[in-house]
Amino acid sequence: TGLSCFLMSAFAYLVMRLKREGISIANAVIGGTLFGMMLLVRPNTLTLAPIAVWAGFAGRGLTVRQLARLACAYALAMGIAAVVVVPLKGRFALFDRYYAAYTFANGTHDHALEGILRDYNGEMTMPQSIRELGLPFSGLERSDPVAADRYMRVAWNFIREHPFRYAVLEACKVANIFRPDYRNVTQSAIPRAIGWAIHTLIAGLFLVWAALRYRCRHFYRLGDGLILIPMLVFYFAPFVATQTDPRYRVPIDIVLIVDSVLCSSMLWNRHNPRIAADAPCKQEAVAVI
Repeated sequence: TGLSCFLMSAFAYLVMRLKREGISIANAVIGGTLFGMMLLVRPNTLTLAPIAVWAGFAGRGLTVRQLARLACAYALAMGIAAVVVVPLKGRFALFDRYYAAYTFANGTHDHALEGILRDYNGEMTMPQSIRELGLPFSGLERSDPVAADRYMRVAWNFIREHPFRYAVLEACKVANIFRPDYRNVTQSAIPRAIGWAIHTLIAGLFLVWAALRYRCRHFYRLGDGLILIPMLVFYFAPFVATQTDPRYRVPIDIVLIVDSVLCSSMLWNRHNPRIAADAPCKQEAVAVI
């Protein structure tokens, strides 16, 4: 999680550079290296690539030079991932089919909603659903193509047979990402009441950020930080499609904290004549994203 926080912050920095400079040689190297590391830590962050590409090309015409640099960044990312993955697995495979099927079934089964409400994810109740179907349960300690097919069928059958329940389940998965995580409150040395308060405040960070961004847009007409919204959608989409957990939000929290500090500073100094005069020309310079 700590490394994911660092990489997500680095991605925010990359987007800022791409918006300001386009796909320069330096940005291609930074982007390729960053995505290579992200693919090794959490491969589903590949969904953020369109955000980076958009930031690099927005407002600029397509040129052969830019496309060549983009291709070099892609090759660098794949090369970094291959150097680590191939010696470990004997082949270049970033996405394990069994793990994908297992995770998909984790969040898409008869007792998934019960697990989300009680355990913050559907994994703990998955064995119950599998055994009620008369099927053997296999954990992540193995990689079995037959079991992978079985888990995919379990998930897709649930979707086809219970479309309304599935829609409710997906809505709950989204809410679960932004839910206060009280799991460790009773095990902490911190008094329970303080733990509950801290985790509630952490979960409310998204609402704080949204309010601050709205106020900045009202006073300064700055919309740059709103790119965080598609970033959130692209980042969380793979989780919502499989299973969610409040801990998956932590890397995003870091970026929201940085942008919230920026917005707070701008709002605090909004009556400064110099800042007010400069605000219209600072749309690219002041935005963290």
